[in-house]
Amino acid sequence: MSEKYNAALGAFEKIKNIDGPLNIGIGTGSTTDIFTENFLPKLRENIGSVYSSSIRTTNLLKALDFPVEEGKPNKMLDLYIDGADEVDKNLNLIKGGGGLIQMKK
Repeated sequence: MSEKYNAALGAFEKIKNIDGPLNIGIGTGSTTDIFTENFLPKLRENIGSVYSSSIRTTNLLKALDFPVEEGKPNKMLDLYIDGADEVDKNLNLIKGGGGLIQMKK
């Protein structure tokens, strides 16, 4: 299994037993795509609402029959799922340089 798959699996293992309904945000990137395609459907019964960080992620979520909320969350997110390539000394996550243009928050 790939490192990215294992990262997505690890995230799933950490959150799979959290009671819902959960308000979640989904980021953008290859690891997040793996999580969304392979593990998010297993959480479907625990999800109340889903917010997306990009058009690419919105399209993937809709292809998996997840209704995607529009605009800014009007409630606090319980989880935000995203990948990062680096963590700095201040625990800031640094995303990769894939060049995706994110939707305005």
